[in-house]
Amino acid sequence: MSDVKAASEFAIDCQMEQALHAADRAAQSGGFAGGFGELLRVTFLRDAGRTAEAAAALDARNRRVRSTAEEAKETDRAIDQSVSNLQAERSKRTGSPLCPPTR
Repeated sequence: MSDVKAASEFAIDCQMEQALHAADRAAQSGGFAGGFGELLRVTFLRDAGRTAEAAAALDARNRRVRSTAEEAKETDRAIDQSVSNLQAERSKRTGSPLCPPTR
């Protein structure tokens, strides 16, 4: 299973640390999967309510790829849609769009 697929499955199953680890492995692979892994990380952080970490990761990514203001806005919208899609799939599988709080 690819790191991207594994990351998504972990996130749907509310195993967020494993999801982030798999997203990081995908990001390190370079190419399309690498860029997608970075965006998955931001998606998972937002889904987990870790908004400050998500914002820092997205800002670093946008600086690295030299996103214009419009590109950054479009990326932000795409991430919001990814969070919605993730939560819809989780709801379909588990009955709840959100993960239970962790201690």
